[in-house]
Amino acid sequence: MTSIPCKTEPLGSAQRSSPTTVTQRLSIQGCPVVANFPSQKPTLDTIATESNHFSITAVASKLCEGKSTADRVQTMEGASAHAHIYLEGVKDILKRYEKDIPSTKIRIAEIGIDVGFPEKAFARHKPCQVMVGFLGTSGAGKSSLINEILGEKILPHSEEQASTAVAVEISYHSLDDPESQYRASIEGISTTEFREELEQLYEDKLLWEEGPDGEDGEDDEEDLEVLQRIEVTMSKISCLIPHIQTIRDLENTSIDDILASEVCQSMLDRVTVWKCHDAVLFARYIKGYIDTSMSQDGEIAEFSVWPLVKVVKLQLRSNILKNGIVLVDLPGSHDTSAARVKVADEYQKKLAVTCVVAPTTRAASDKIAHDLLSNDKRRTMQLDGKYNSDSLYFVITKIDDLIDVSSYIRDHPNLRKSLSEEVSERDKLKQEIKKLRGDISKGRAANVKKNIPALQSLRNRIKDIEPQVEEIWNSLTKYYQQRKRSLDDIETAATSKATSAEKKKIQGLRALREKVLEREKLIHDTEHQVLHAEEELRQRQGDLQDCTYRLIWACISNRNDLQIEAIKKGYHNGLKEMGEEHSDAALNVHCVSAYAHGLLHIGDQDTALSKGFSSQEETGIPALKEALITRTWSDREKIASDFISDVENCISRITMWSADADSNAQMAKEQREQLNTRIASILEDLDQLSMVNGIIPRLSSMADEAAQAAEKKVRSWPQMPTRWNTFRAINRLRGTMRGSRGKKTYNWNEDLNLCFDILKDWRRTFANFESQQPVYDKTVQECIEQFVEALINLGDDMPAFIHDGLFMLKETLLRYVIILKNNGTASLKKLNNTGKDIHRNIKETIVKEWTLIYLECGQAQGIGHFKKSQELHRQHIEGKGGPQMYHTIAANIEQSLRTATAKVPYKLQKGYKEVNSQIREDLNLMLERLSSQETTAELKRRAVIRAELRASIAPNLAVLENAVCAGFKPEEQPHEDPEAINTDTRIADDLFDEDPDLAALLSIYDDKN
Repeated sequence: MTSIPCKTEPLGSAQRSSPTTVTQRLSIQGCPVVANFPSQKPTLDTIATESNHFSITAVASKLCEGKSTADRVQTMEGASAHAHIYLEGVKDILKRYEKDIPSTKIRIAEIGIDVGFPEKAFARHKPCQVMVGFLGTSGAGKSSLINEILGEKILPHSEEQASTAVAVEISYHSLDDPESQYRASIEGISTTEFREELEQLYEDKLLWEEGPDGEDGEDDEEDLEVLQRIEVTMSKISCLIPHIQTIRDLENTSIDDILASEVCQSMLDRVTVWKCHDAVLFARYIKGYIDTSMSQDGEIAEFSVWPLVKVVKLQLRSNILKNGIVLVDLPGSHDTSAARVKVADEYQKKLAVTCVVAPTTRAASDKIAHDLLSNDKRRTMQLDGKYNSDSLYFVITKIDDLIDVSSYIRDHPNLRKSLSEEVSERDKLKQEIKKLRGDISKGRAANVKKNIPALQSLRNRIKDIEPQVEEIWNSLTKYYQQRKRSLDDIETAATSKATSAEKKKIQGLRALREKVLEREKLIHDTEHQVLHAEEELRQRQGDLQDCTYRLIWACISNRNDLQIEAIKKGYHNGLKEMGEEHSDAALNVHCVSAYAHGLLHIGDQDTALSKGFSSQEETGIPALKEALITRTWSDREKIASDFISDVENCISRITMWSADADSNAQMAKEQREQLNTRIASILEDLDQLSMVNGIIPRLSSMADEAAQAAEKKVRSWPQMPTRWNTFRAINRLRGTMRGSRGKKTYNWNEDLNLCFDILKDWRRTFANFESQQPVYDKTVQECIEQFVEALINLGDDMPAFIHDGLFMLKETLLRYVIILKNNGTASLKKLNNTGKDIHRNIKETIVKEWTLIYLECGQAQGIGHFKKSQELHRQHIEGKGGPQMYHTIAANIEQSLRTATAKVPYKLQKGYKEVNSQIREDLNLMLERLSSQETTAELKRRAVIRAELRASIAPNLAVLENAVCAGFKPEEQPHEDPEAINTDTRIADDLFDEDPDLAALLSIYDDKN
C-alpha cells in the first residue's frame, strides 16, 4: 500500500517544539497574541496537553473541580456556547479564503455549518431535550400542576370537572420577540378520522331507536352502553355546532352536512399557528382548543373546538423549559378519538420521564402504584425499559385536601402520641380565644348597649335638673351678692340659710356631675381594656394559627410518608414482575399542592397557612422542579462535552492545516512510501458488537403458554356481571369500551396481550444488549489507543520532523474514541426504540386477527345471538385467534429482533468506517505537509496567505481561551425569617354593675320631692 486515499492538498511541514498553547504557536508563526489571561484563572500553560493543542476540556475540567453537578454542567455549557461562537467566526473567515486556498472548503465542511454536512460538528450540536409526560386520571390536577411548574396559568383547569381533552406539548420559545412571547400550534384531526367517529354515532343512533330485542330470556332492557356512547359523541358535536344539541337534531342533518360546517372546514386537516405577547390573552385563546368545559372565567367560552384537535403544541419563555425540558399534558384515558389515542401513545414512546399523577384522596385509598398505573401502561413502560427510578416519577397532588385534622390524628396512634402536647396547646388556645372573644363582646356590649346610653341619659337628666338648682341658688345668694362678699362666704352663708330639701338638691347636682365623670372614666377604661384584649386575641389567634399549621402539616407529612411507602412497595412489586431484583435507587415520589403554591406565589400567606403550608418548599413544587432539572444534567453535560470535543478536533485540524510548510523539513519519496506502508499495516477494523439471542429461543414455548392463558380469558368475557348488551357493545367497539358512567373499563385486546408473557425475557434480552455497551466502549478505546501508540512509534527511526508530525496527531486521533462511543450509544438507543415498536405490534396483531370476529358478534341480533357469539369466540380462540395467532406473533417478534440486531453491527461498522476515513485524512494531511513538492516561491506565496488567515483566526481563538478560563459563579438565593409578636393583657370582668347611689340621687328631683 503506497498511499492513503484522501482529498487534501499539500500544506507544508510542522516544526518540532515544546508544548505550547495555540495562541503562543500562532505568535511563533508570526501572528500577534491578542490577550493575556488573568492571573487568578488557570493558565493554559499549566493545563495544556502534551500534543500542543489548547484543550477546552482540560480547562473546563480544571474549573469544575470541587463544584456541584449543577455548577459543573453550567461550566461545560458555557464553554460549549463560547466554542459555538468561535466556530461561527472561523467559518466566516474561512469563506473569505476559499478562492486562494481551495482546501478551506474541506475545513468548512468539517464545521458542518451547511445543511449538506449533517454528521459534522454544528449538526451534532443539538439542544438537550428531556420530554416529561404527565399521566393520570381525569381530574387528578395535571393541568394545575403544570401551571405551577411553569409559573404561569397557561393551561385551563377546573375544580368541578376534568378540563384537558387534548395532548398538550409545552416547550421553550427561543425567539426573544416581545410581540410573540407565546406561540401555539394547533393540529386538527383528519376528515377521515372524524367521519369514522360520526358514522359510529349514526350507527348507535339507529340501534338505540330500534330498542332491545330480548335475548335468551333476558329482560328487555335499554342498551345503556349505546346511550353512553351517543351522549359522549353528542357532547362533542354540541360544542361545535350550536343548533345540534340532542339526538333528534340529527334527523335532518347528515354526516356530510356536519363535515361541511364552517368549524369543521376550519380545523380538519389543518394546522393553526397563533402568537401573542400576553399570558392572559394566550390562555383564553388556547382554552377553546383544549378545554372540554364551556365556561371560561365564569363566562361562556368564546368557542370550543377541542373535539377536532389532534394535538396542541405551545412555546413560551418559562425558565423551567430553558434547558431542554418539554412538558406534555396527556389527557385522561378512554378518549373515543383514535387520532388522539395514537398521539398519546406516540408521546409515551418518546417520554424520558413519566410523571404518574393522582390526587391524594385516591392515592390514599387505592392500591397506590398498582392502580395509578393501569396494567397495560405499566407493562408498556416495563417493556420500553422505562420502569425505573430515572424514568418514572409518582406525583401525589392536592395534598392540601385534609378535611378533619382531629379525626386523622385519632386514627393514627403515632400522631396521637407525638402530637398530644400540640393538641393540648391548640385546645387551650381555643378556650382562651373563646374567653377573650366573650370578654370583648361583653365589654363592647356594656358600653354600647348600657353605659353609653345611660351616661347620655344622665347628662340629659342633669340638664333638666340644673335650672331647678340654679333657681334655688340664685334665690339664696341674691342678698349676699349685693353685699359684694367673696364666693366662699356667699356659698357658706347661702348653704346655711337653705332648707334641708334645697341642700339635698344642690349637693345632689354636685354628686351627679361626679357620677358623669366616673362613668366617662369607666367607659374610657373599658374601651382601652377592650383594645388590649383585642391585641391579645390577635396574638392568641396567631398562636392558634401556628399551632394549627403545625398539626395540619404533621398530618400531611404523615400521610405523605405513608403514601410514599405504599408507592415504593407497589413499584418494587412491579420490578419483581420483570424478574428484576429490588432496586436501591431512590424512587422519585413527590407530594405536591399546586393550590398552596399558587397562594404563596401571590403572597396570600394566611390562607396558605390555614391549609398547612408556611413556605413554597412545603408545597413540594420546588422539589419536583429541581428533580426535573436534575434529570437534564447528564444529557446536557454529555451534549456540551461532545460538542467541545468536536470543536477541539476542528481547532487541531485547522492549526495543522494552516501551518507553513518548511522546505528544510520534507520527506523524500522513499520515506513517504515507507511511512505509508507502516501506517497501512496498523489500520485494522474494529471488532464488531456481538449480539445475544436472548428471548428468541423461548418464543415458541411462550406462544403455547399464551394460547392456553388466552383461552381461559376469552371464556371469562361473557360471564356475569357482563350482560348480553354490554357483550355486544364491546364487540362492536372492537374489544375496548368504557362502561356507562365510567364505572368499568373493558379491554379484551389488552387481556389477550397480557397473556403473551414476554416481560421477563424481553427485559433480560435488552439488558443483555445494553450490557454490550461497556464492552464496545472498552474495545474501541483500546483499539484507538493502541493505534495511536503504534503510529507514534513508527517515527522512532525516522527524522525528528516526521516523529514530531506524528506526535502532533495524538490528541486529535484520541478524540475519535468519543465519536465511536457515541455511535455505539446511538445504535443501541435505536435498537431500544425499535424494540418499543416491536412489542406494540403484538397488540396490533391481536386487534387485526380479532376484528372480523368482533364485528360479526357486534352486529348479531335476534334470539340466541348471545350464545352464538360466545361460541364464535370459543372457536376462534382455539384456532386462528389463539395458538396460530400467538405463534405468528412469536415469529414476527423473532424476525423483527433479528433484523433490528443485525443492523447494529452494520451501523457500528459504518461509524467506524467514517472515523477510519477521518483518521486517514488526518494522516494524509500530515504526510502532505511533510512531503510537499512545491517550489520555494510557491511556498512563500502560500505562506503569506496562510499567515493572513492565521492572523484572522487568532483573535477568535484567544477570545475562546479567555472565555473558557473565566468560569462561572452560581447565583445565591435569598432567605427570609418570620417575625413573632408577644403581648399579654386582660380585660376586667363585670365593669358596669348597677349603681344604687345613682338612683337615690336622681330621686331627689322627682316632682313628689
